[in-house]
Amino acid sequence: MYRIKVMSSGKYHNCALGYRYCFRKKTAKDLIDLFSECKSDFTVEKLIHLTADIFYWTDYEEDPVLTYYFNKMDEDDE
Repeated sequence: MYRIKVMSSGKYHNCALGYRYCFRKKTAKDLIDLFSECKSDFTVEKLIHLTADIFYWTDYEEDPVLTYYFNKMDEDDE
């Protein structure tokens, strides 16, 4: 599961602030593209199962969606 936190409403103020949760990688990538095009400030995190009933959110895990997010942010900075 992925959590996308939108922290700014974007260039045209058309994005609502808050969290979005995605179960699939494709959905998370589509939202990354959408918020990137809107010039919103957002972060992406992945839910990791640590042990038994302990889970945590991270953006440091090797994951295709997080790699896609960081590459997309690098493109926008250029």
